[in-house]
Amino acid sequence: MTTATVRRNPYIVGSAISEPKSFFGRETLIQFVEDNLNQGERVILLHGQRRIGKSSVLLQIPNLVQSEQFVFIYFNLEDKGHLSLSNVLHLLAETIINHLLNHLKLDLDYGKLPSEADLASNPSIFSQNFLPEMYQGLGENTIVLMLDEFDVLNNYDPTSSVQTFFPYLQSLLNQHEQLVIIPVIGRQPDDLTKLLSLFRRAPTYKIGLLSLQDTEKLITEPAKGSLVYSQDSIQAIIDLSAGHPYFTQLLCYALFLRAKIQQKNPITPGDVKAVVDQAIELGGGGLPWFREGLPIPERVIFSAVAEAQKRADLRDDQFVEEPLVILKEYGVVETKSLIQAENQLLEWDFLDIAQGLNLLSDTAHGYRVKVELVRRWLVKQHPLQREIWELEKLEPAAETVYQSATDLQGYNLLKNAIPLYEQALSINPNYFKALFELAEGYLETRDFSKAVALYKRAYQIDSNRVEEDYVRSLQGYGLDLMTQRKFELAKEQFAAILIIQPDNGLAQEKLQEIEIYRERLHQPGLDFSRFFRASNPSRPINLEYPEQQRYYIDFSSVRGNQFNSLLRTITLLSPDEPTCQLFTGHIGCGKSTELLRLKAELEKQGFHPVYFESSIDLDLADVAVTDILLSISRQISTNLEQAGINLRPGGVFNKILAEAANFLQTPININFNSKISESNFDINIAQNNPKLRSQLREYLEPRVISIIEAINIDLIQPGIEELKRRGKEGLVVIVDNLDRVMDRLMPTTGRNQQEYLFIDRAEQLKQLNCHVVYTMPLALTFSKEFEKLRNYFGTDPEVLPMVPVKLRDGSECNEGMALMRQVILARAFPNLPPEERLKAISAVFDSSATLDRLCAISGGHVRNLLVLLRNCLRTEEPPLSRTCLEGVIKQRGNELIRAITDDEWELLNQVAKYKNVRGKEEYQILLQSLFIFEYHYQGERWFDINPVLTEADEFKARSR
Repeated sequence: MTTATVRRNPYIVGSAISEPKSFFGRETLIQFVEDNLNQGERVILLHGQRRIGKSSVLLQIPNLVQSEQFVFIYFNLEDKGHLSLSNVLHLLAETIINHLLNHLKLDLDYGKLPSEADLASNPSIFSQNFLPEMYQGLGENTIVLMLDEFDVLNNYDPTSSVQTFFPYLQSLLNQHEQLVIIPVIGRQPDDLTKLLSLFRRAPTYKIGLLSLQDTEKLITEPAKGSLVYSQDSIQAIIDLSAGHPYFTQLLCYALFLRAKIQQKNPITPGDVKAVVDQAIELGGGGLPWFREGLPIPERVIFSAVAEAQKRADLRDDQFVEEPLVILKEYGVVETKSLIQAENQLLEWDFLDIAQGLNLLSDTAHGYRVKVELVRRWLVKQHPLQREIWELEKLEPAAETVYQSATDLQGYNLLKNAIPLYEQALSINPNYFKALFELAEGYLETRDFSKAVALYKRAYQIDSNRVEEDYVRSLQGYGLDLMTQRKFELAKEQFAAILIIQPDNGLAQEKLQEIEIYRERLHQPGLDFSRFFRASNPSRPINLEYPEQQRYYIDFSSVRGNQFNSLLRTITLLSPDEPTCQLFTGHIGCGKSTELLRLKAELEKQGFHPVYFESSIDLDLADVAVTDILLSISRQISTNLEQAGINLRPGGVFNKILAEAANFLQTPININFNSKISESNFDINIAQNNPKLRSQLREYLEPRVISIIEAINIDLIQPGIEELKRRGKEGLVVIVDNLDRVMDRLMPTTGRNQQEYLFIDRAEQLKQLNCHVVYTMPLALTFSKEFEKLRNYFGTDPEVLPMVPVKLRDGSECNEGMALMRQVILARAFPNLPPEERLKAISAVFDSSATLDRLCAISGGHVRNLLVLLRNCLRTEEPPLSRTCLEGVIKQRGNELIRAITDDEWELLNQVAKYKNVRGKEEYQILLQSLFIFEYHYQGERWFDINPVLTEADEFKARSR
């Protein structure tokens, strides 16, 4: 750049472009506007990102639209969201009359401008008096109001012009054919449903990035004759700006300054690189404006993507991590708003899909910030470590609960404060202040397992702040686990300490103690006492507890994925509409474990499950539908109360209670909760008073519809509303053990109790307005009325069969046997991976053949497997011998044989021959007694005899 060519900077930063010679591109957009105007459209909607050049487009429309029919008047709403309707109309009228007087030189009386006071008392003056006066001077020409920052009105409170200006605008369009509006908004139309409901059919155009050709013109034309750009430098600018006009101008402005100071020409890629920081500094006003238009989740994802690209650049790697994965590393819990934010930023052109992704994944996405200059600014000015704290602002209710908790703690009421901290986190899982306080509270109350879980996350958020407390919680938990002889879990805690503090002496000492203890065990790596406890056949696995998760074996590949069907129906197929599902299976096949797994997974996916064992509340030998419904209401009420949601019974429920007590005339003898009128919905009938229970049922049965209505209106509906306010997806009730309802004739109806409840009363059971999963008796799948049951519930029950250890033809099922081996080995070596467990069989059995013998003789019945195993463990210490196992099998066979009649032996022979069961009577005799098992595998269904019986001499003799 020579002295002769030096002039003022021709690039425009921060202001709309009013000069046509400085405006480049947008030909298609201008043509779109012109075509729609000529076709008589009354509203033409333009939208685009902030700083994309929307105002410049509006200012250029009058210059570029080739028609004298239209009078274009620009009106900026940016600073008017807080004004009243009369104020906005006065300013609009003033803008219109000034334009007509000053630009068109019309002979108008300025006195015709209505005052704000006149418009406040009668807004129709604008439409009925002012506009007709203006039209008289225009002839047949049409006024086109170009309304900039149209959506800014959507951000203010309802007392402003927001609620009145838009309807008024619509009424103007209906009354005045000589009026057209071109609103411009800075958000997506989909995001402004309410605001734009008035203009649903309006043609819409997205103002996006400039083309490469137009971007090059924007770079070179303003400085033509003063500054020369090499082709490489032009590309370097485009690489940074992506054709965004504001950022292109920003970079060029900085380059012009540099060239002027250094007297340098032409511009090179090195110059472009050198001005990046200066351009970011010059954009100190526009860059924040560009970002602040985004909601908080989008801002956080924006910074996470910038951080992901920074990591990829440091690795010199094209692979860009997913933003949600990075956020998890920072201690952020994935929420629906964050997931949606990814898609929104992509849709709004703030992000692009990154190249070099894992093509094997259909769901994982890495992204890149579309404008590289913005990414560099984000890394510099909005680092992710700081931005995640913005997530605390998403749920104001969490702040309110948190303040109540801190007030309690200020009065040394920590135990009372802890549930409130938990509630604040349930409302907003990313309310970090509550997380830190709750972790500290658990540490102070010596609840070390919970403290460790929270401090682990807090350490990701701010390691310096919590390092010492995190180590204290790990130490406390590790020492507690050692006293419980849970050495593997204790080892994990002390190992974690050494990652944080490699020289921690206590952790080193305790790890040495654990190793010494392991060396002293009878068998290396096998904790005999824990192995015995873990093999308890009557205890289901609860996957909510990490130590029990290691015992779980997924059998879905060999007996169907009933768990997934139940889960998908609730979370994917009908998350917002109530569902009612049935689950059944053979005694001891693992139904409770699968339901507890369902509960754990539902919690992970944001639902609030209420799981309970109905056998605790109900006498399953004598149960009515009202008993079940009232038991469910009690469980929901108690569970919600534990979650900090206290609901009061409403009028319908209280009325039923009062009338029932009056009917019995002995209210004090009914085992109602003494606080029924104050706190919950418990009408629990004393099980030791069958006469009173019968009387109450007699009264309640005709009122079952009212009871259901009361539960829905007074309990479920407000419960779900509060759960959703706290960020939960919904309520799910899981009723276990109803499959144990006894198969007896009811004296009042002569009807089988199982069929009465699940067929005759199906309509009532499925009327609760939340997701419900009932267990039901397997016998009903053999009932002649099974088709009725399917029709009434509108679904097939999910049936959990045995694990196939043999196929229908008698050959071994390799897949099923492999999984049954792991049932035992996972309990023996929970900390080893499956393949390593197989190498340690000799620590438990004298040979792998003995293990296979145990798995095969169990028939794939998990409880039978564990019963046989524990009987062996009671007899001798590992390694268990084949002789010991055969003795246990013989004893079990003798126990079964004693209960079998001659008729039943004949039925067993029929099952062995045909692999089938016919009718409910045979089922009752054979399946409930565990004489035969049911299998489903690869589309086949068959029955077979309990393998223990097939080896009995009496069976062999009768089957000849």
